[in-house]
Amino acid sequence: MEQPLRQAPIVSRSLRAAAALGHELLARADRGEAWHACSLVEGPAVVLGARQRRAAVTTFAEVVRRRSTGTAAWVGQRALWCSLALPSVAALYEDATLATLLNRNVRPWLRGFTRSGISAAYFGREWVAVAHRPAAVLGYDLSPAGAVLLEMIAGWDEPVALPAEHAAPGERALDRWRGRSPVALGEGRDPWAVLAALAASVAERAGAVVTAPEPVVEPWVPAEAPDEAAGVAVPIGRVEAARVAGGGLWLGGDALVATPWLDALAEAIARGREWPTEGAAVDGARPGDWARAAGALRP
Repeated sequence: MEQPLRQAPIVSRSLRAAAALGHELLARADRGEAWHACSLVEGPAVVLGARQRRAAVTTFAEVVRRRSTGTAAWVGQRALWCSLALPSVAALYEDATLATLLNRNVRPWLRGFTRSGISAAYFGREWVAVAHRPAAVLGYDLSPAGAVLLEMIAGWDEPVALPAEHAAPGERALDRWRGRSPVALGEGRDPWAVLAALAASVAERAGAVVTAPEPVVEPWVPAEAPDEAAGVAVPIGRVEAARVAGGGLWLGGDALVATPWLDALAEAIARGREWPTEGAAVDGARPGDWARAAGALRP
């Protein structure tokens, strides 16, 4: 990397503060800075992906929307939240591409878990497994210039799986975990030691590291998703489309996706143009899935 990695203090943060911090760090990565922040957060709350619709996911009253896309995480009590912001996809691993964004850049977190005595692995898509059971939800987004934000939320006292009693009907019908029961990490462990190991592993990969003061975070109000949308089933769950003012389209759902590219796809579909290819970081769905969702909208 051209600049050293900046490590934010490892502290307790509210869920909304951790979400706002991720938004801020992506903006800083857009200016060429690399950042890593680890937080101990506490619920109860549902942490939605940037493009998920609340009504499609949960009936729970307390909802926090993060900056990264992907699927929801349940934070029942304490949880670990890590945010890694990089100026480019290949900042940590030279061979990383949009297609291998998570596969490459999740590796330091896996090593950090392993050094803490937690046998972690990434088998693809949206979660980290511990002893082959889901333990942490992953999300990402890119800026229009190609800076990257990766976020990981790991259940400490309770698993990250949304309890059935707090799930919307359509959410309860999905097999989010491929038949495996999610696991919490906290039994017999110190969360601060695990967070320190995660931070140390990222620092080791980055090489040059500076300990930074707590970042000044501007107030952030995430954009809300439409109340209603047409959806189609995809391997990660569902993707959705909705009409917005002026005849445009909103595209969202459970997929891990770069939102600038998704917005460009929405405009292309709405105007009948060729779909964009530049910046197409997508996991769990394909462009045609959103086109099918848009096609299912009522005239």
